[in-house]
Amino acid sequence: MNDEQLLAAFEAGELDAESFDHQAHLRIAWLLLRRWPLAKALDRLGDGLRRLTASVGMPEAYHETVTWAYAFLIRERMDRGAHATFEEFRDAYPELMRRSPSLLRDYYSETTLDSEAARRTFRLPDRAAETLAGAPSGR
Repeated sequence: MNDEQLLAAFEAGELDAESFDHQAHLRIAWLLLRRWPLAKALDRLGDGLRRLTASVGMPEAYHETVTWAYAFLIRERMDRGAHATFEEFRDAYPELMRRSPSLLRDYYSETTLDSEAARRTFRLPDRAAETLAGAPSGR
């Protein structure tokens, strides 16, 4: 499926949820972030994922912190350099593809990511706060 077909199927809620793996999630986010400003891309991504999880009877599977955090990471890496295709982007940033442990574990504690609050509402990363709390202030 080419990029346009994938994005159209995603936004129409016509993707097969079982084949919608981590790479497909990232590809959709990358496509949306190429076309829209961050806020609009986040809305479209969240809406599409909620539609998808609801269509398979698992609305609780949507996780807003995971969705937004990956979108922010993708956007930041997009700003590092242009990539004509998702495959070029993916190959340039293999850490985004890491599943175990997830890249988000570098930014979030397990407690935060596993919380119901993080599923419903974006939470800021808490790993940096833990690291900074123990660091000397430099004053």
